[in-house]
Amino acid sequence: MVPWDFDILPFPEVEESSFQIPPTFFAMPEHEVWERCFVLVADYVHFEPLIEATPQLHVVGQTSDMQYFEIAACQRWVRSPNIGLVLLPAQESGLQYDVSMPTVDDIEIHGHSRAPSVARGRFIQNVINACELGTFSQGLDAYYQHYTTDYTSLMVINCLSSILRHPALFAAVELLALRMELVILQFVKKHIHGNTASRS
Repeated sequence: MVPWDFDILPFPEVEESSFQIPPTFFAMPEHEVWERCFVLVADYVHFEPLIEATPQLHVVGQTSDMQYFEIAACQRWVRSPNIGLVLLPAQESGLQYDVSMPTVDDIEIHGHSRAPSVARGRFIQNVINACELGTFSQGLDAYYQHYTTDYTSLMVINCLSSILRHPALFAAVELLALRMELVILQFVKKHIHGNTASRS
């Protein structure tokens, strides 16, 4: 298997470059230690196709001042200087953010009272995205469990972690979800379609 050849679009006044990244950097992680890193917004936009192409990089969210994106990264990405993407480890850079908090745009758009719930919803959605990709149970659950003190977020994180680590519980929840979907469909048919028919 040949290394993945990633062509990077040049920044203004910068020559185009190409990086040879080994295929192991794109394999599904297995019980990894994920390191907390930050990427400048301009770098994130520039390298977004690369970030989305590997399950070993997980976007946690944008910082409140909107200057960085927080990335949970498998250590091989952090310790490899020749990949082009500059990851700033939180411990070494001294950067401290909580991306479960609202951004400047959140507050401007939704106001101070509603912005925290919007940010929390986005944060939890990122956790769900990790579950759907299969990386949450490969060490990302521990990353998130030690991340926030918000009770609602922690409850969701711990619940998902328990479900994914116990196949029988996962199957039971999946069956319950299917039954709930059926109940909802029956309710819609009975109450909404029934009301529509009676009006006509």
